[in-house]
Amino acid sequence: MPEENFDRIAQVASRQFKIPITIISLLDEERSWIKAAVGISLAQTARANGFSSVVISQDSVLIVPDAQADPRFNENILITGPARLRFYAGAPIKSAEGHNIGVLSIGDVAPRDTLSDSEQQLLLDLADIISGALEARVVAQRTLTNLEPHVDSALEQHRRFVESLRDEILSCDQNGVLSVMNSTARKMYGLESSPPTIYLLVGRLEMRQPDGITPIEPESAPILRALRGEMVDQELIVSSGTGHACVVRINARPLLDRNGNGVGAVSAIEDITESRRMEERLQQAQKMEAVGQLTSGLAHDFNNLLAVVMGNLQLIERVVKTDEKALRRTHAALDAVRRGAELTKRLLAFSRKQDLKPTPSDANALITGMVDMLERTLGEWVNIAIRPAAENWTVTVDESQLESAVLNLCVNARDAMKGGGRLTVESQNLHIGPAQFADADDLPAGDYVRIPVTDTGTGMSEDVVKRVFEPFFTTKDVGEGSGLGLSMVYGFIKQSGGHITVYSEIGYGTSIAMYLPRLHSEATDPSEAEAEIVEAPPEAIQAHRILVVEDNDAVRDVAVAMLEDMGYHVIEAQDGLSALEALKAENGKFDLMFTDIVMPAGMHGPALAKEARAVFPHLPILYTSGYAEAAVLREGDIGNSFELVSKPYRLEELEEKVRNALDQKLQGADADARP
Repeated sequence: MPEENFDRIAQVASRQFKIPITIISLLDEERSWIKAAVGISLAQTARANGFSSVVISQDSVLIVPDAQADPRFNENILITGPARLRFYAGAPIKSAEGHNIGVLSIGDVAPRDTLSDSEQQLLLDLADIISGALEARVVAQRTLTNLEPHVDSALEQHRRFVESLRDEILSCDQNGVLSVMNSTARKMYGLESSPPTIYLLVGRLEMRQPDGITPIEPESAPILRALRGEMVDQELIVSSGTGHACVVRINARPLLDRNGNGVGAVSAIEDITESRRMEERLQQAQKMEAVGQLTSGLAHDFNNLLAVVMGNLQLIERVVKTDEKALRRTHAALDAVRRGAELTKRLLAFSRKQDLKPTPSDANALITGMVDMLERTLGEWVNIAIRPAAENWTVTVDESQLESAVLNLCVNARDAMKGGGRLTVESQNLHIGPAQFADADDLPAGDYVRIPVTDTGTGMSEDVVKRVFEPFFTTKDVGEGSGLGLSMVYGFIKQSGGHITVYSEIGYGTSIAMYLPRLHSEATDPSEAEAEIVEAPPEAIQAHRILVVEDNDAVRDVAVAMLEDMGYHVIEAQDGLSALEALKAENGKFDLMFTDIVMPAGMHGPALAKEARAVFPHLPILYTSGYAEAAVLREGDIGNSFELVSKPYRLEELEEKVRNALDQKLQGADADARP
């Protein structure tokens, strides 16, 4: 009787050899019984004058280039009947005992010369598959008959286990007879039932490399490679006959008996289509941000330069305020800097295509609500500190995207802290004045919520920091990171009307801070706050001496110039050690020390402050940094009471902070003078 499994094998043979006639026949003494066929409709033929008798008698592949010219077969119905067969080739089908019991035949209506060696081997392999399928049925029946009372329960448990797995499971014997194919695999390949052999399954699949272009030939399918003894770990794209395409990760292994001989193969297949689709969407979004690498590279290279230029222009603007011609030149220069930043903004705007859904949001609630998720994601070796601002300021932002941005920064921070460390996530409320960020003229003056994520990891070199927002730039090993995460955070914050900064030092860690505009219930005029700052007459501060400690020459030069323009007498030092030498040389006769927090030569700002106050306990200290200041200083030895001005700072902000620090010194002196 016909069986679908044998019909499929005949169809596979017809396709593989590109030939119109294929026959699977089983023989007795007089008849050749046709089990399956393509191209003919016969159920049986006489064995006399048949091709099959010759095939099983010579126990090898029989090739007849033109059967109509061969007198052995001049009465064969395949030649004389409707099929009009000319070319013939056949391979014997054997029983388990090695007896020839049938033939796999292929034929054409036109003569052919011969078959190649590989084609003959393929014909023999397909005949062996048929033999294996027949024998497997016999063995299975015999085994079930003998062990049926004992195996039913075990088989059911095994079936349930395999069916419960999320991965697709395939297993076959050494002949390719498919023994296991769970429902997950059938669903992925669009099959209602399992085919009899792995060759049939592979034959109906289209396989490609992950690039989606390079084809994988059927004989290179992972499970067939495993049958040949290979250990295969591979990703590929699989398309079934239904047109359903999947991206899969395949682990295929040979099955060995106790003597190390191959007895089959097993394959576990994970459908990673959705995860790859998500990665592709992420990559596509970041490709649209590719022009941003111009901005990110130049912005990091020129950040300090632009700050110096704008700071000096502000100083010049004060000096030439009565010279209209000079003011025009100064304003023209400032406009040129702003146009450069505007060009950067437009280039970035080209690639911002996210569909954001901004709503009024509480940044405090968002970061505090992420504690459980961060603890699960980052692991117990990371000490997480969440520090919300004292007052809840509202921002307009896409909450899910902001949460993803925070999580992205936290995961990057974790990866930078090999073996564990401290992660600080904060929200801070601050006012940003005009031109406070020299690399972000698109950031209006006003109130902002700042969300810094700070780690105590290895830190990044200046070269790495310069490229950290470049799409596809990563310092991780191949396969560990795409280099797209920070670019995406950058694009999201910019699209949300905010800003993002990176400050990092080798051996200290990294802080990445996001700035989001505050949502006011009523409009306020930032100029009113600016108007509250009243300049002190230079003669009132002429006598004050300030020690400026800054390792960046250009930034130090601008800070000194600003303070001198305010009327202070300034001494400068390039690091902590030279600052201590200056203090000792002047016997501590300074009214204020203005120092950077993170500096080279083994002495950062807090350490310098500790050394200085050990000798001069009443010396006021004003800090400056682009780092997550609270996270650094609160972990230091100087307590929670400190004055700080964040980089980059405008002239008016520096002036106010210096005056406050000096006022505190005067108040302390007055208190000491009272009886």
